[in-house]
Amino acid sequence: MTRDALGTLGDAVGSLDKRAINCRNTEEYIAGAEEVFRSFGGRSYPSDEFFRQVSGVLAAISDIVTDPCLSAESREEICLAANARPLSPRDFNATVRDGALWRRKGGGMSPERVHVTNFGHTILNAENAFVARLIAELSSMLGKYCSVCSEAAKSIGDDGALKENSQAFVQAYMRLNRLHAKARRLMNTPFYRQLSAASDRGAELSASNVLCHEPRYRKCYKFYLRRHICTDQTTILSMLSAYYSALLAVRLWRLGYIVESKGEPFDAYTAFVRPVRFLRGDFEITLTALPCSGGARVDVYNRKFAPSRFNPSAGIVFFGDETEAEREPLVKQFSAVTVAAISGSRYVRLDGGESAVCGLQGEDESADRYIADRTACARAEEGIYSRLCPNCRGTSVTLSDGLYTCPDCGAAYAFSGGEMWMVRQGRVNI
Repeated sequence: MTRDALGTLGDAVGSLDKRAINCRNTEEYIAGAEEVFRSFGGRSYPSDEFFRQVSGVLAAISDIVTDPCLSAESREEICLAANARPLSPRDFNATVRDGALWRRKGGGMSPERVHVTNFGHTILNAENAFVARLIAELSSMLGKYCSVCSEAAKSIGDDGALKENSQAFVQAYMRLNRLHAKARRLMNTPFYRQLSAASDRGAELSASNVLCHEPRYRKCYKFYLRRHICTDQTTILSMLSAYYSALLAVRLWRLGYIVESKGEPFDAYTAFVRPVRFLRGDFEITLTALPCSGGARVDVYNRKFAPSRFNPSAGIVFFGDETEAEREPLVKQFSAVTVAAISGSRYVRLDGGESAVCGLQGEDESADRYIADRTACARAEEGIYSRLCPNCRGTSVTLSDGLYTCPDCGAAYAFSGGEMWMVRQGRVNI
């Protein structure tokens, strides 16, 4: 995680912590947290400060590519004695010691070839290798941002209408693509191709005189240091859990859910470590933060349905960058029916394969969509959808303990009194 992202996250959790000190119960904390999210709310595109920094660094790199700092190099060669310039003492001694270069002439020996040291300049140095690595890193980072923005762009809905993107989103999307195109052009330069082929990408970077004092290289080096930091992973996961658990609580509260408040002391990190219940209509949602895993447990109980192995429906939502192997133990521990991941405007369903939900332009929208997925109900005929999946229209639906499951897309749903509850949303674009 970059220093910029960590700094913003740390500031937000710090603000939440200050709010928690003066709160008498959970509901007061949620009300105060809403103001914090209004200030730190995530977007699907980077900030103006990010664009300013990246534009400046790419401009510096373009200058370096045109006129890089060169290092002196010496190259030993063997050439014909007749064509050689006067030998240095070092070359003379090397020639004397190399018997293969000497030939007998008349009554003596003379060198037919001699050792010669040629001096020149090369771009193959540690500083330029660092710049080449930075070009590749910028291209990769900007490409990922472009992918996130592409997922966040509005698309044609089921009603055939295309929603309008915000002007700020459009401008950011265009700026990102211009910067990404510039980074890709830098990767096609002879400077990058020569250095990327010759440099050791695993070499440790050290602060040299060039990186610290030459203005163009110093700009790149400072940018690199700002965006890389070694931070304790446990702290990062704890901050992610505290921030996004509070976000889910705020969105539930804004959607009309009543909070079961308790007057126990807490801080931002422990506010939802103890289960907190939210009630609205037939639904009871229990939110429990999982700070050691950078996630939260979200259990949904529907009063219209009899208690069963899927009611309440256990769910795990992750907020970090865990791999599938790291998620699996937690999913098994809580017998999670649904698994998802939320990070900023990116919301991904992880049930039976990764499936991103597109068209979300903020973390509020991501949280709202996740809640909507977990509580989706509709009037439906069990006679039809006991044979036909409502998500993918597959016909391989199976029934077990009152829960219909589609093996094609992973959707799971149940019926009660003519109402269908989507216990687990299926994958999209299968």
